Amino acid sequence: MQAPVRPDSPVASRSSNLALPSEFSDEAKHAFAELTFDYVKEYFRGSLEELQRRNPGYSGKLRDKTAVAFTAVVFKNGQRVAGCYIRLGGMMSSNGIAYSGNENSSDNSYNEILDIQTDKHSLLWRAQMGSFSGRDPAKGLSQEGAAEHLWSMLIAPLQ
Repeated sequence: MQAPVRPDSPVASRSSNLALPSEFSDEAKHAFAELTFDYVKEYFRGSLEELQRRNPGYSGKLRDKTAVAFTAVVFKNGQRVAGCYIRLGGMMSSNGIAYSGNENSSDNSYNEILDIQTDKHSLLWRAQMGSFSGRDPAKGLSQEGAAEHLWSMLIAPLQ
């Protein structure tokens, strides 16, 4: 049995229940969107490299279209088998991330829109079209979760 802590001991006891609700400014949301877009791009770059390393005959190409848009294309034995166009901002929100399932899509075309949602303590992503893919659109996604959601949309036709 552990001895009780004396009130005069050098280490004070405290609660671990100290989290208070946060408020997120438009600037914080904008920065979160930019950081996530950059994260998604690097996630796709790394995933394309690993895809071709693990799967002979497959190759991938990521191309920056603008500072806030990129395309990714997957080839099998030199033939295009999948592609996408991802951009920051768009029709729904300047802080959203739009996904189109074709690298030649226009800016007003999309198959998925991720928008920022907040809970009491953090900024998260919500997949607007997630209900069509079987995902719960109410469940928030981390940066990695958002990147994986979009990557899954690109690779789904190959699986």
